[in-house]
Amino acid sequence: MKPFLACACLVLVSGSLSAQSFGARNKAMGGTGVASSHYKDAGFTNPALLTRFSADSDVAVVLPFISFVGSDEDELVDGLEDFQDTLEQVQDFLDMGDPASANALRPTLAQQLQDLDGRSADILFDGGFSVAIPSDNLGIALVGRSYVDGQLFPAIDANDVTVILDPGSTSADLDNLGSEAVAVAAGILEVGLAVAHEFKLLGRPLSVGVTPKFQRIETYNYAISVQDFDDDDALDDFDDDVYRDDETIFNVDAGVAFEPIPTVTVGLAGRNLISDEFDTVVTNGRAFTYELDPAVTLGAAFSTGLFTVTADVDLTETSGFDGNDGSRFVRGGVELNAFNWGQLWGGYFHDLEDERTDLFSAGVGIAPFGVVHLDLVGLLGEDSAGAAFQLSVTL
Repeated sequence: MKPFLACACLVLVSGSLSAQSFGARNKAMGGTGVASSHYKDAGFTNPALLTRFSADSDVAVVLPFISFVGSDEDELVDGLEDFQDTLEQVQDFLDMGDPASANALRPTLAQQLQDLDGRSADILFDGGFSVAIPSDNLGIALVGRSYVDGQLFPAIDANDVTVILDPGSTSADLDNLGSEAVAVAAGILEVGLAVAHEFKLLGRPLSVGVTPKFQRIETYNYAISVQDFDDDDALDDFDDDVYRDDETIFNVDAGVAFEPIPTVTVGLAGRNLISDEFDTVVTNGRAFTYELDPAVTLGAAFSTGLFTVTADVDLTETSGFDGNDGSRFVRGGVELNAFNWGQLWGGYFHDLEDERTDLFSAGVGIAPFGVVHLDLVGLLGEDSAGAAFQLSVTL
């Protein structure tokens, strides 16, 4: 069976953006949802919200939700392609017996290799399904979701610069450089049962929810020489067992939601409350450790039914692989709801640690007769773009 991460994407990356951001509506509203999620998406973000529903709400099925965001702020992919193009020119000149033309390009080739150092490229894929039955006594949702966390980066061998600049090095020497493109990634696939119950605090609704779940964590450690790196070939190699390992564990999410006044909700949600670590296989002498740490987010929402404004802030940093700098996002979003037949959304993501690119999001929801819901979302930032899609049915 081909691992789900390899099916999802190639240039692998940072999943920090997805810490609480599941569901197309939530993604369109800047990745919020801890206090503003619809009950059909509550299992993705805050299970306590399974108790918040309208009088005409019934069983809701989300199948599927899919989201993709790609970012290459450092222009790593372009840099790799430029290096490969120049290398090919140098080798062609050497093979044709024109060392003078080859030597003229050697400083450029060496600089292009050095310029790759410290760059990275990101891509985020996440998706899921949900079957939700709302109730203030016992709301229930069967939830499945998957997401990717990882990084693509170059590992530069300093000796390669010497080889490149050496006028006596041959085409064969240049074809055996030690620098590599390294992709490490963790794919998390999980299935859980969210349950929630509503209490009263000072006469106002206080909901508590919990999601026990099983998780399968697949770790990947892939490396190939920078001159041979190719998107399609890398994807073909990525499902090779030699690069991956997997483990199944038990974990839990939890959340609370309080409505101090009828139009305001305050929420607190934690995902992956049982921390754990997972080691990759050793590839070319390198191994990495993926840290699955708790992600806790505070949110607040104001809603009149026709208009909603909401904001979430991460209280904890998420870093993923050891050595990575952590990210902590603040998110905001708005919704205009045309009597549940259609919705317009807008939002904004910002990393308080300035490790990830800022993103603007916008989306539209179409729900004829309030039965079939089609949600489309676009995301845009500096050298970043993405999209999300969700189809759901209210039975």
